[in-house]
This record gives sequence, C-alpha cells and structure tokens, in this order.
Amino acid sequence: TTEGNQDYWSNPIGTGVTCRAAQPVFDLLGASDRNAVYYRDGGHAQNEKDWTAIVDFFLRVTE
Repeated sequence: TTEGNQDYWSNPIGTGVTCRAAQPVFDLLGASDRNAVYYRDGGHAQNEKDWTAIVDFFLRVTE
C-alpha cells in the first residue's frame, strides 16, 4: 500500500501497525516479500512517487 506520511485521514500510523501485524500470516503462507507499505511526504493524494512504488513492487514480486 502507499501512504502520505501527513495523510491523517487514512491513518498512516495505523496502516504501518496493520502491515506489521499481518506479516506473520504472509510468512506462514510463504509470501514474506508481498507485504509492504510505501510512505511518501505529503497528504491524501496519489502522485507519481506512489505509482512508481506500486509498479516497482509489482515487478519485484512477479519476477
């Protein structure tokens, strides 16, 4: 997932907590590298940095 570190509407801190809490399930399923959060400076708006992070993540996990 991608988050703006100043996007308090979508709760970037809670997103990080949820991602870390879910990691044992990803590990159990053999998908340890498929759970991630990308934080960028800013608020509630997708931008080029978000899309670059999403595409990079997709390419990494589908190799």
